[in-house]
Amino acid sequence: FKQLQASKNNKVFQVDEVIWNTAGGIKAANLMLDDIEKYFLK
Repeated sequence: FKQLQASKNNKVFQVDEVIWNTAGGIKAANLMLDDIEKYFLK
C-alpha cells in the first residue's frame, strides 16, 4: 500500500466502508458522490 503513488502523495482518504462495499441503489450512489465531492472538489 505504501508503494502506491496515491499513498506516496498523501492522496488517500477514508470513506464509509458500508456505503462503498455493501450498499446499493440510488441512495448509496448519492452518498458515494458526496464522499467524492468532499475529497476532490475542495
